[in-house]
Amino acid sequence: MCFICCCGALGLSQFGLVVCLVFGGLVKVPLSRSRPSPVLDPRWSPPSALFIKVNVDASWFQMDGKATLAAVLRDHNGQFVVAHKLSISAPSVMFAEAMAMLKGCELAATMGFRWIVAESDSLEGCRWSWVPRLANQSADRLASRSIVEMCGNIWVRRPPSLLVHILNKDGLPCPP
Repeated sequence: MCFICCCGALGLSQFGLVVCLVFGGLVKVPLSRSRPSPVLDPRWSPPSALFIKVNVDASWFQMDGKATLAAVLRDHNGQFVVAHKLSISAPSVMFAEAMAMLKGCELAATMGFRWIVAESDSLEGCRWSWVPRLANQSADRLASRSIVEMCGNIWVRRPPSLLVHILNKDGLPCPP
């Protein structure tokens, strides 16, 4: 799988970073189990000149709930830039793979890279995709820094009142 993301406010709205973390059973996310079409030449390929490529992977051990995450960054010439390997506690392989993606993108951002192509060989976890801000208004509004008193909350089945109007405007059913 390949994901294109941008870290930081660049003033260009073509790309965005969306990270989905699934916490052991608290959130059920429908996953597509279909495999991508076969690649004729399954070798690493460099990103375009403006980008850094982040390849990530995770291994998870159910017996102890530990995961090992790795990220390798290479430039458009294929030159090694930086890598990391982390050990974390993880409730599932899905969580571990999502954290590998997050930590890989964080490593790139920490190193000063702003345009990132991130790849993973995992079919577990989340699918990231860019959408225009107008198609992401509910999350954009909830993430607003002007609403700090709502931090740390989880809403199940009933959205916070500030989202009801946006959810209804999207044309989808919204609980009262």
